[in-house]
Parts: sequence; structure tokens; C-alpha cells
Amino acid sequence: MAVDLDVRGVRVLRLVVEDANNRTSFDHTSWAMARVTVS
Repeated sequence: MAVDLDVRGVRVLRLVVEDANNRTSFDHTSWAMARVTVS
């Protein structure tokens, strides 16, 4: 999934996973292929 957002002036970019459904199942992810492209 691609996300396009303006990060001008940003010094720290946090990738956060929040509660999906008030249960402990499926509240996980993998940032293994995460990348930031500057154009």
C-alpha cells in the first residue's frame, strides 16, 4: 500500500500500529519493506 503525504519540515517519522478491534488478535504488522522516497 502506498501513502502519499507532505513531510516538509518533519524531523521524525513514526510508523505506528494501533488497536484493530479491541482484541489481541490481528494487532500486528511488518515494516520490513518500509521506505521513504523523496522527489
